[in-house]
Amino acid sequence: MNTVNLIGRLVRDNELKYTKSGKAVATNTIALDDGWGDNKRSYFIPIVVWEKQAESLANYTRKGSKIAVNGKLTSRSYETNDGQKRTVVEVVANQYGGIEFLDSKNNGGGVSNNQTSNNANTQQNRNSAQPDPFSNSSIDIDDSLPF
Repeated sequence: MNTVNLIGRLVRDNELKYTKSGKAVATNTIALDDGWGDNKRSYFIPIVVWEKQAESLANYTRKGSKIAVNGKLTSRSYETNDGQKRTVVEVVANQYGGIEFLDSKNNGGGVSNNQTSNNANTQQNRNSAQPDPFSNSSIDIDDSLPF
């Protein structure tokens, strides 16, 4: 079984390209920490994301964004311009549910702080406009709990 689940931070801004057939592909590297103290190690794993998820990754994350990647480990070989053969091992995200954004809204990638505060103000205005359905309740909740 070839399954990889990683949680880490993007080490650079995403590189979004399109194939000749029009499919979006984003590449980046995810940084993972393992251990603690003197035994702490960091790993840098290349990731590849395709189609709609690639566009979402490019639009809503940036260097330092925390993400989860679910996918499979793959390797590919290519030849450089000077004729050297290279092999790359990378994680290709699953087509559905392969990427999850883990940053909070205030710390997130593509949303500015101004947009976030405007969204919070709009939500607060909605909440204050609605009456509390339990404000006139005569039931003492603490007395009816069995513990």
